[in-house]
Amino acid sequence: MKLAAAQALFVIMLMIGMNSARAGFDEGVDAYTKNDVQAAIAEWLPMAKAGDVKAQCLIGAMHAIGLGVAQDYNEAVRLYRLAAEQGNTYAQNNLGEMYQNGTGLTQDIVVAYALYTLSSTNNPSDSNKAISNRNSLAEKMDAKKIEAAEALSRTLSNGNIVQTIEHFLKSKD
Repeated sequence: MKLAAAQALFVIMLMIGMNSARAGFDEGVDAYTKNDVQAAIAEWLPMAKAGDVKAQCLIGAMHAIGLGVAQDYNEAVRLYRLAAEQGNTYAQNNLGEMYQNGTGLTQDIVVAYALYTLSSTNNPSDSNKAISNRNSLAEKMDAKKIEAAEALSRTLSNGNIVQTIEHFLKSKD
């Protein structure tokens, strides 16, 4: 399980790390490719704390799967939210997966679909996992829920992702 998760994390790293200009990011990638997860964390954690969106997404993924750090869904959600607010499409997708599965927060497929749509709109490349996640989830949703998710996604595209989702969830109660 952790091997597959680690491989997935590595793919994510390669996709989001290609254009990083911050010192330390490439060193973290080098350490990770040499199976030195702790050295990678040592490079990325200070960057994540300083607001680096790519580092936030990676450290969030590590917390989600328990790779090199204690598995902590709350910390993964927190970091994904920070990165998603800054427009990171991988964090938007990963946060959608957590909402879809109810991992670390209350399950909500409308929010998950909206996050997948936001991610796929911001990064429409075929490699974006959010596209297939959204399409797969749509097969399990009725038209009313899809309509609500599309409306939420349009609102999310205006920014304030976390606040908008919280408002949406409270309005359902």
